[in-house]
Amino acid sequence: MIISVVIRNRIKGKEELDYFSSTPILIGCRVKVMLNQVSLIGFVVGCREDEMLAYKLNPILEVLDEKPVLSPLFLDLFSYLQSISCDTKYDILQQCLPLDKKLNEKKLTPTTLKHYVRTQLDIPNPKRYFKLNQFQPDEIIPEGVFSHSQLSNYEKKGYIISFETLDVPKITQNHYLPPLNHEQQAIVNAIDVHHHDVHVIKGPTGSGKTHVFMACAQKVLSQQQRVLMCVPEISLTPQMIERFQAYFDCLVIEYHSYLTSKEKMNALALIRSTAKCIVIATRSGLFIDESFGLIIIDEEHDQSFYQSTPMVYHAHVVAQFIAQKTNIPLILASATLSLETYAKALKGIYQLHVLTQRFEASMPSLTIVDMKEDIRKHQSYMISSPLIKAIKQRLQKHEQILVLINRRGAFPTLTCQSCLVTARCSNN
Repeated sequence: MIISVVIRNRIKGKEELDYFSSTPILIGCRVKVMLNQVSLIGFVVGCREDEMLAYKLNPILEVLDEKPVLSPLFLDLFSYLQSISCDTKYDILQQCLPLDKKLNEKKLTPTTLKHYVRTQLDIPNPKRYFKLNQFQPDEIIPEGVFSHSQLSNYEKKGYIISFETLDVPKITQNHYLPPLNHEQQAIVNAIDVHHHDVHVIKGPTGSGKTHVFMACAQKVLSQQQRVLMCVPEISLTPQMIERFQAYFDCLVIEYHSYLTSKEKMNALALIRSTAKCIVIATRSGLFIDESFGLIIIDEEHDQSFYQSTPMVYHAHVVAQFIAQKTNIPLILASATLSLETYAKALKGIYQLHVLTQRFEASMPSLTIVDMKEDIRKHQSYMISSPLIKAIKQRLQKHEQILVLINRRGAFPTLTCQSCLVTARCSNN
């Protein structure tokens, strides 16, 4: 059999290299091969019958996996990203592969806790092992009762056996989901968690978009499915995790680039071990090769959802591909939607939902001030009379004022302060 393998190589125009195998190898498995007298790990992307070649193929040294390391969905995603990207297959593949299945020699395992259990075996000398004999058969021995040397001795004699479990954090739910107003409830009712559609939620800051996310997540979690929520910045994950932990009785797991490899491996192990959890992640969370029942992208307009190196992709594109293939809803939300998302929502390609009011709060009052009179009177070119009056009122009440200036003393035009005529170049 001729096996096509993607490996990291510097041969121009040769992203795939052919090797020989006496037996077929499944597409998606990793193999060990030789290139320029160096042993490398590659990824099988093709398998075909033998054919006449003008050169001899090197053999596959070792097949590292019995079954593909990527699910059928992510194999399709790998092919799709190849078709829309100019990046190398190796870079795309490294982005799609799970952390513990990358094309390198580094082996990662999650952190586990070791437990000991009393066996059914009778102890011949009960007085000597009085402390151990106090535990009933199949009873877990608490940590710290025996030293490591004692536990090792008892295990060798068959009095106890050991097993390992993942280090699962404690669930700290202490609130119930807040009641929704009529606008929020209408959006939750309109989102069908059993069917794929792209839902766009537009609402001002404080309008309760997160409460809508929580209500939709609750519907998905009740079906024993996972929820993936992507946020634009790593700094937002702790506060989002804290909010979700307070309301849900399931694991809330963070996943982003600031975690160490060990911490990422622990997070992946927890996600794989439970069918019901919430994952708060940055854009890299979209490449967690596990099934989800709902994908949410908060602050979808943010530029951090676009990656330029080492592989170029937009989180919207990847999320929509996964959601469509798995027939799950995708929620895009922001107070200031990106032009592309808003245009598709207005055209009916996406479903648009609008929140007009703040949740349990009133909208701030806005005043647009015409500065012409102040400029003519030479009072101020930047600060209006109503603003000066409002600042004085707040200072009299010993309150603080925050003034935001959109330009640092630079103006794009030159305007006469008497007639307010803007000077323009005669050559334009």
